Amino acid sequence: MKRHKMKGQGASHGVSKTHRKMGATGGGKDPGRIWPGKRMPGRMGCKRQTNRNLKVYRVNNKHNILYVGGCIPGHDGNYVRVTDAQRKSLPSPPPFPTFYCDSDDQPEEKFADEIMQPSNETILFEPLKHDS
Repeated sequence: MKRHKMKGQGASHGVSKTHRKMGATGGGKDPGRIWPGKRMPGRMGCKRQTNRNLKVYRVNNKHNILYVGGCIPGHDGNYVRVTDAQRKSLPSPPPFPTFYCDSDDQPEEKFADEIMQPSNETILFEPLKHDS
């Protein structure tokens, strides 16, 4: 209703459960379809979506990979912006994954406390072989 500035239907006098419905969509037998551009309900605005309380399970510093549990909005291959929660102040030092090492020799991978760490590498990149 807000998207197309529709008024809606009456709040009384015989209206039953259709106060915010769109009403009629078009003809019946002729034309037998809905015209292109018909104003219908749908998502309005909100190009940016925010999902809260997602758990970061693993950080791979070598390949810049972040393992997040939960539903991530957007299509495959899109960019995702990950930030810390701003609802309350963080303890000192901040919890994983916000904590940064002061030295340059950071571990290749960091895991959350409740995750079992694998004993061998899980990400393997093999160089492409070109036939000569």
